[in-house]
Amino acid sequence: MTKRKNLVDIAEDVLEATLAKNPWRPNTDDIRGRHGLNVEQAKVVKQHVKRIAADRGILWSWHEAIGAFRAAPSNSPGTAKAMLDYGFRAWSDSGKSMGHLVRGARDQGFLEQVSADKVIRRTKDTARRVRAFGDSLTYQTPSK
Repeated sequence: MTKRKNLVDIAEDVLEATLAKNPWRPNTDDIRGRHGLNVEQAKVVKQHVKRIAADRGILWSWHEAIGAFRAAPSNSPGTAKAMLDYGFRAWSDSGKSMGHLVRGARDQGFLEQVSADKVIRRTKDTARRVRAFGDSLTYQTPSK
């Protein structure tokens, strides 16, 4: 397995390639292929890229409209909104999926009814709150 340090180096390479004058617009398979990563390693690299980009004051994420990862252009609050909306929607959908998993495990007899029902309710509430987080953001065009 590729070492953690190497994954950070790969993340920096991915970020630099997507910030280049002629930017690379990769999907996950592109990142895996370019660097010989397995699925889990690619997931970790993308997390590192997002953190490194944020540390540099850059939004880097999946842009659903182009089907690729990219940095949000400085003059495009609409692109930033689309990228963040996608992230909040994915986070919310993950919460809903966890509720389905818990319900299935409960119905199969692996979980006690009361505790499972409580978690199912909480995952639904959390999914709604996550969507509300995204809805509460106010966008502007950067002044720099």
